[in-house]
Amino acid sequence: TCTVAAGSLAFGNSTLAAAADASANIAVTCSNKGAYSLGFGNGGNAAGSQRRMKHATLADTLDYNLFSDTGRTTALTTFSGTSTGGNTADQHTVFGRVPSGQANKAIGAYNDSVLVTLTF
Repeated sequence: TCTVAAGSLAFGNSTLAAAADASANIAVTCSNKGAYSLGFGNGGNAAGSQRRMKHATLADTLDYNLFSDTGRTTALTTFSGTSTGGNTADQHTVFGRVPSGQANKAIGAYNDSVLVTLTF
């Protein structure tokens, strides 16, 4: 058996004058050694393949992206790994960015949920 546990990716407060970056950990725990893959959905508010967070009470959205590298150059859609087995968690980091220059957005909380699918 294998399980996946994903932490929250919180960008915090931003004026959007500069990009807002954040990261979160994902743990994959398997009882046996073996290959697995993680698939990352586009979230509940996407426009095509562009991930978007939605304002908590209004219709406004903010674009954001997920990446597999600290430089935020490789878009994250899937990840492959090999479990160490023994119910030991293998840790992976997801890097996120809200691009700057998104004008005329309402002040407030924005959020989204991304489905992470574990195949083993």
